[in-house]
Amino acid sequence: MAINLSSLNISLDKFNAESSGTYNIGQMKLSSDGKSVYRTNNHKTFTILNRTEISSEEALAVKFAFCRALSREGLSQEAINAVKQKLGIPGDAMAALKAGNIKPLTAAEVREVIDTYAGQINKHRADAANGTKALKTSAEIYRGVGKQEMENRAAARDEVNAQSVAKLKTTADRAVDNVLDILHFGGNGESITSFDKKLAKEIMTKLSNPTAFVGKDKEPKSVSMKVVPVTFSLQENGNVLAKITLSNKNTFSIDTGLDRNGLVDKAVAVLNAVAAVTQPEAEKPRVEKKAADDDIMQAINELESGGIGTEELETGDGNAGMSTENLLSGLKRGFDALKEVKGQDLRKVLRDANMEAVVKALQQALDKVRHLDNRNTLLINNVREAFYGNPNINIDDLFKEISDVLNKKQPNPMDKVDENIKNKVVDLEETININAYLGED
Repeated sequence: MAINLSSLNISLDKFNAESSGTYNIGQMKLSSDGKSVYRTNNHKTFTILNRTEISSEEALAVKFAFCRALSREGLSQEAINAVKQKLGIPGDAMAALKAGNIKPLTAAEVREVIDTYAGQINKHRADAANGTKALKTSAEIYRGVGKQEMENRAAARDEVNAQSVAKLKTTADRAVDNVLDILHFGGNGESITSFDKKLAKEIMTKLSNPTAFVGKDKEPKSVSMKVVPVTFSLQENGNVLAKITLSNKNTFSIDTGLDRNGLVDKAVAVLNAVAAVTQPEAEKPRVEKKAADDDIMQAINELESGGIGTEELETGDGNAGMSTENLLSGLKRGFDALKEVKGQDLRKVLRDANMEAVVKALQQALDKVRHLDNRNTLLINNVREAFYGNPNINIDDLFKEISDVLNKKQPNPMDKVDENIKNKVVDLEETININAYLGED
């Protein structure tokens, strides 16, 4: 059964029911009919079984559905915006997909949000007088469980969740990528695939006509593409909506933020760029390198020869990965070069040589320090924007934020254990249940 991911209607109680386990390990996945969610990848012991994939589009749709459920419970728009920020989706669907690295909604995140707003939600439910039960907070659900035990559960949950997410599909569907390539194209050296080119040509051909979205008797009509499974329609606000059929037959809609003319202009820009790239080399004007560019090129060459992510270093704990010191040193060189680059040609050279390696190394380091924190996604997105020359990104502030995160001392759970042993504090509470025996929770 195909699901429209953009119109999910799931109650907060269903999210709540799936986020009240002993350990709350796992992520939220849609039911087969799209009317509910369930917790998956929740094996605590047999973690090899935590292999259920959740696509970027499904993860994003579930997060938006969770926010809509909260909105129906009387939360203010300000509160909803705060939740979206916490979940790493502060903008619309297109902005979130552009940022990339969309992680699935975890049961722990649901629990934390409900705990934060339970007071407001329960008051709204009481005032509505519709018989809806009040939501329980973690303090009520886990009453009697010691602080140390809760910390141990959180540590186990974060570790298993991090292992699961590393196995999950985090890239967008190819059809979504093709549409985003057209919408985000800015002539800044972005790569153009053959499907991008064909889609751009079809958009230009079918939507150039001012009556493209007008059917019989002047009724609105949609326009389907053949190259990529996407259908365009005109919304009441004048923007074009792209409804994309994913590889699993579910559909996902994106507000392009453009009217018909704007979308056609984007397609034309892609086609013009393709034409410029395919010109014979002899026809291109020869550009002499300026002496003032020497230092920039030297910085680029240094990065290429000792680049970020080109070799794996051993960290102090014996795990493969780049040390924080080396990563920050490489980032500093890269960011210093970015501050000096003026022309788009040199920026593209720097970007092509280093951006993906920077992103990969930084993502690994951030995930190690902050696990599934969605602020990592926002940081990575800002790094990409810096490489593309976004003037709103302050490179010095960005480097300082990254440095502060990576250099922050992480708490060691064993310190508390040692302290308890030293002070002869022993927690005798131990519960055994079938879920624990099976390694699920």
